[in-house]
Amino acid sequence: MFFTGLQNTGDILVFRLPIVSSTTSTEVTYIKTIASHNGVRDISALHYNAEQGVLYATYDDANLLRAIKPDGTVLREWHLPGKDQEGLTFKEDAMYLSKDFGSKGGDVFYYKPFFGIDQPIVTTD
Repeated sequence: MFFTGLQNTGDILVFRLPIVSSTTSTEVTYIKTIASHNGVRDISALHYNAEQGVLYATYDDANLLRAIKPDGTVLREWHLPGKDQEGLTFKEDAMYLSKDFGSKGGDVFYYKPFFGIDQPIVTTD
């Protein structure tokens, strides 16, 4: 599965790509659209944690991080410091968040510990 965000709407598009199962197929299959929740737009980064089965998305206009199940259920939200978040990844118990080059020189911020979602608990921080 491949997830991509549409910045204008905040929607997440889901595709199937045979990048693991085939060395010759180039067929891309559209699966579905996960609609933006509560009208939040300007999705700017995605990170899928396969062990948790959770997709993390940042929205830079709202300065928001969301944990989302692949079916579109929002599990949790965090308000992010600063603005213009454009990149996101995790390693062990740390989150790395990059800022747009134009806003503050393209800095990368490191947050530790950040454990994200251990189990599906719907809350808002």
